[in-house]
Amino acid sequence: MLENRSALLLAACAAVLFPAGLNAAACGQVKPDAQDALIAAPANHKVAFENDRVRVLEATVPAHTKEPAHTHVWPGVLIGYSDGQVTWSEAGPRKVNDNNTGEAIHEIRVELKTFDCPLSTDLRLPPTDGIIIKDPTLDLALDNKYVRVLKITIKPGGREPFHTHSWPSVVYPTLPQSRRFTNDGKPPQERPEIKGLQVTFDSTAQPPHGVDNLGTRDYVAYRVELKPIKP
Repeated sequence: MLENRSALLLAACAAVLFPAGLNAAACGQVKPDAQDALIAAPANHKVAFENDRVRVLEATVPAHTKEPAHTHVWPGVLIGYSDGQVTWSEAGPRKVNDNNTGEAIHEIRVELKTFDCPLSTDLRLPPTDGIIIKDPTLDLALDNKYVRVLKITIKPGGREPFHTHSWPSVVYPTLPQSRRFTNDGKPPQERPEIKGLQVTFDSTAQPPHGVDNLGTRDYVAYRVELKPIKP
């Protein structure tokens, strides 16, 4: 009887100390602090897009100026605004950035709010995935355990073949006039030229589609695909 009471007592203590769902509650709960980039360096950062999965910052450091020390609590993807270079950036503090060059530093930072959530082991993609079909307009710019970043480049007059996207994605395009087409019988969708910064988020899978570049410059878009997390 004493052993049974001890076992019940231990079980009760465990329920208090380690309640069900504790891991789920802790997942995605990292929050910005007083040294966050928007607070400590507001002149250099502004929010281009934000939801419960990501925060997208436009970061600029004009020539011959200093960016104050600040912190990024979430890791993320950096995309160079002018050179298109794609890199991975860990979370953590940043020192004062002295831009003593003659050119401004201009980047898009896609921060992952759910980086601490358990990742799914099921990364299967359909045979219509752009990388699987070897879409010639796609380049795999970055691939790690958190994200897959695709760079789409369509030359003037060129066409992107039918393909699909399966994972939630941040989309950052710099587009000439274009036309999006699908294989569901609906008429193609004409899209005007995009001028300036535009960031969107695809929360659901994208069915088979392609794009015609109707403009006189390259169609360029970056798709930051978020690899699935466990429910």
